Amino acid sequence: MGNESMTRLETPADSERSRELADLFWALGDPFRLSIVEFLRTAPRTVTEITEHVHAPQPNVSRHLKALRERGVLETSRKGKWVHYSLRPGAMSRMARWIGQGGTALRAPLTTRDAAADRAPRDEKAILFID
Repeated sequence: MGNESMTRLETPADSERSRELADLFWALGDPFRLSIVEFLRTAPRTVTEITEHVHAPQPNVSRHLKALRERGVLETSRKGKWVHYSLRPGAMSRMARWIGQGGTALRAPLTTRDAAADRAPRDEKAILFID
């Protein structure tokens, strides 16, 4: 069987939202980055706090923080001489919504409730926030 029968079709996977979601999955696909995200779920933290929590060298932590920030998972705020990292509102709820709806949420816009769910503390049994 040759390649001539395989034609590339334009699909929803080509959309900007699909690329954003792929970036989120990539960012969270690394256990080290995922542990940083878990730590930041409760409060904004400095690089020093994150470094102490994950027991890793600061340059290594900074590299992972940069990857998470560039993919829209984290945001930063400056307080005096300290930079605080926090989860970006809406980033996690978009992925949770996509998973919870069997991948059909790519075309649905985020709601205020989605963003609020990202900021709300979660108990260990509640993994996804689904309408």
